Amino acid sequence: MNISVIIPAYNEEKYIGRCLQSVMLHRSPNVIEIIVVDNGSTDRTVEIVRQFPTVTLLSMAEKGVESAKQAGYELSKGDIIAFLDADTFIPPKWFEKINDHFSGTLKTIALSGPYIHDDLPRLQRFILWLYTILCAAPLSMLIGNMLMGGNCAILRNALIQAGGFDLSYSLGGEDIHLAERLKKIGHIRFDLHFNAYSSGRRFLMNGFWYSGTIYFLNYWYNTIFHTPFKWNTDIR
Repeated sequence: MNISVIIPAYNEEKYIGRCLQSVMLHRSPNVIEIIVVDNGSTDRTVEIVRQFPTVTLLSMAEKGVESAKQAGYELSKGDIIAFLDADTFIPPKWFEKINDHFSGTLKTIALSGPYIHDDLPRLQRFILWLYTILCAAPLSMLIGNMLMGGNCAILRNALIQAGGFDLSYSLGGEDIHLAERLKKIGHIRFDLHFNAYSSGRRFLMNGFWYSGTIYFLNYWYNTIFHTPFKWNTDIR
């Protein structure tokens, strides 16, 4: 199956080059397109993206990660839609893991895995690793809605059946909101070895424990009440 990669971006001049370099370096032969959806950046994001001639740049004035993902998904052609945040970069075999999961016998319709925040202090990285092992992984098996929106791949047909992205959702648990709809269609696989390296800037700016608490509350509010708790800081 062919893979389309979609990367929403807003004022990501510090990270977007690293993200695209990793995708270009590790892409598999069945990656047919890489689409960056720019949300009206006012920095050098667009200029940097244009340095990658094989990358499709889609510009849209409307700001919002869900709108950007929906626009990229509607433009894409792949059987599998892979989503990355602009401040992430992928390790070797990231695409290989996607191919392995979606070619298996299990009815996997979506694949996700943890972030590695390589710029956080060691103790904070260790705490997040413990959370992933002791909480995120068990919850993925018990509830089935663990989806990291900036490190995931979803079957196009499943995304169509789920109704695409909910454009009324703002930043704050939109990935769990999507997962709640996807899990009614098929299996969402959370693979501890399907990692993406990501900036820990939200933890650094808002405080480690505050950010962790908001993420935790957003997960449970979206799971139980189908609405976000809150996220009051857009640091992009």
